[in-house]
Amino acid sequence: TVIWSKDLLETGVTVNVLIPGGAADTAMVPAEAVSDRSSLVRPSVMVAPVVWLTSRASDDVTGHRFVARDWDPRASVEENVRKAGALAGWR
Repeated sequence: TVIWSKDLLETGVTVNVLIPGGAADTAMVPAEAVSDRSSLVRPSVMVAPVVWLTSRASDDVTGHRFVARDWDPRASVEENVRKAGALAGWR
């Protein structure tokens, strides 16, 4: 992510990572693997950050990692970038 974001910096292409923030309640987690599925992250938490990341509003954001579980659809974008985002990789 970091290398791609740097390599593509002048092209208009942005590269970011979005993760659910834990094991997600999908078919990829077998029923017998978790006794309480309510403890899993709901896939719907991905919607708001995906919508933002695919919008023009995120055009200047590249080289970041976002945790969907920490994204609050009621909060401002600036607040969510601060709360749910961080630079990808190491400094």
